[in-house]
Amino acid sequence: MPESTIPIKNKGALWTTLLMAVAIVALIVVVAFTFNVLTIQALAGFNLKYVIYIGFGIVLLVVCDSLSTMVFAAASKVRIPAQAAIKSSFLRVFINMVTPFGVGGHPFVIAYLKDKGVPGGVGSSITAAKLMIVSVLVLVGGVVGFFWLPADKQVSDVVRLVFGISILLQALLISLLLFLMVRPQSAVGILTRLVGLFHKTKIAANIASLKNRTIHEAWLTRYCFRRYFRQGKALFLLGCLLHLVMYIVELLLLWFVFLGLGLPIALPTCLAIASLTLLLISFLPTRGGSGLGEGAFVLLFAGVAPIGILGIAVVLWRVFYSYLIALVGLILSPSVIGRITGRKKLIATDAST
Repeated sequence: MPESTIPIKNKGALWTTLLMAVAIVALIVVVAFTFNVLTIQALAGFNLKYVIYIGFGIVLLVVCDSLSTMVFAAASKVRIPAQAAIKSSFLRVFINMVTPFGVGGHPFVIAYLKDKGVPGGVGSSITAAKLMIVSVLVLVGGVVGFFWLPADKQVSDVVRLVFGISILLQALLISLLLFLMVRPQSAVGILTRLVGLFHKTKIAANIASLKNRTIHEAWLTRYCFRRYFRQGKALFLLGCLLHLVMYIVELLLLWFVFLGLGLPIALPTCLAIASLTLLLISFLPTRGGSGLGEGAFVLLFAGVAPIGILGIAVVLWRVFYSYLIALVGLILSPSVIGRITGRKKLIATDAST
């Protein structure tokens, strides 16, 4: 290992440790400052009927996410086995939970699908399409939720500013994804320059081979995007519908949590709060928005419900729609990461010869 890479890895580990510490501390603070007698009473009397509803919702999230992966692959004339699609769903959530801003899951899914025989260009088109659809849903849902919030639950000017920034960032992300879908040749140019940089920094020795693979995968991605909006329009719309169902289920899970805790909060208010929270969490720097997301939820919506229920409600909501799925991904990840890492080492060896 070159000595010059050691400080970079140390900085990465330090940054990872720092963000994990922030997330853990924030979670502890949320629980500590919101836990009271009402919390104990609400947990003790949790209506088991809603546990069934929540369990069904979690299964529906995984099924819809897996089906959308298979549907987008079918639109590209590629078949992905159901088992691989289901694993990719768990792994994506887990990797998103352990990377800043939750950005690591989609690239990892591309690598995982490639390990399963799916070309990198096809995997890139699938993950880009899914990310764009989710971003649009989060943006539109957040805006609708902001105006749907009842008059007596309106938020402060500071909160308005925070959500305004979140809306702007989400819109920029969507614009970037659309640009790359409409003009993939620009992406090819960027990737080609990156390949040249890798060669200059001696990350890659066989630049011709790496450049050819990069261009091939980029244009394959373009081919898949064009199929989505031409021959595969019906499948693309089906994938969008599946993600819409997932988004609605994520919002409803918070409502089920409130009802289970014995707080009959109005459905429009709950949906508005949940949609605003998902918009905010998408750009928090901690792993998957952990800790800070729960803390922001409590601070922003302290007037919506008793503080003793609000804190535990958001923690349970995040556990049900994210942390439990991530836990399964954690269990699956060691063998998958080891296999993908080993495959990349073989490719790197071949490229250098």
